[in-house]
Amino acid sequence: MMPRSIDKKKNIYIYLFLFLFSSTIFNSNIINFFEKNFKIINLDTNDDLMVIELNDLVNQNILSLNKSEIINSLEQYPILNSFKINKVYPNTLKIELNKTKHLAKIIHNEEVFYIGENGKLFQDDIENLKVPIIRGDVKIKTANQFLNLLKKSSFNLNEIKSLIFFPSGRWDIVFENNRIIKLSENNVFKLIKKAELLLKDQNFDKKIIDLRINNKIILSDE
Repeated sequence: MMPRSIDKKKNIYIYLFLFLFSSTIFNSNIINFFEKNFKIINLDTNDDLMVIELNDLVNQNILSLNKSEIINSLEQYPILNSFKINKVYPNTLKIELNKTKHLAKIIHNEEVFYIGENGKLFQDDIENLKVPIIRGDVKIKTANQFLNLLKKSSFNLNEIKSLIFFPSGRWDIVFENNRIIKLSENNVFKLIKKAELLLKDQNFDKKIIDLRINNKIILSDE
């Protein structure tokens, strides 16, 4: 009977060893579980402030991350058009960022800002970007309304040098080749379509298309 008792003790020691060994592995996995991987997609290297703010999330417990707080943080960046946040269990947080398209630039409070396709105003240190500059004392809402009309036309914003807003509420479109379209404050989109028809003619060589007078088109080189 004695050998059986010894075998029993040996089995207990083996089980105890296996338990401790498996516990060590389990605890290691727990640590790995809470050390979160952090992936940001479509983030440019010049977005330093966004990098700093998002990097505060690194090594936090993925289970305790507050998605609303992350959303509120990202919404502070008007350069973003959209974003997606996904928790990929067990230990990865995936944030996909999509920037807005730059439509135009404008001087606001003596600083250069861009107006994005999302309608928001933001600053960016991007270089050699060809977008029209908006001149004149114009509200951002009014500028966005006019940009939306141009987006519906065949005009390429990259070929427009400036958009000039006048106190009367009308616009001039100045192209890179110095051709000018003078619009009235009424029926703006209809007038843009008229100018489009003229410019589609390859033989059209006039510098100025003046559409300020109702039902009249005045063409000139000065």
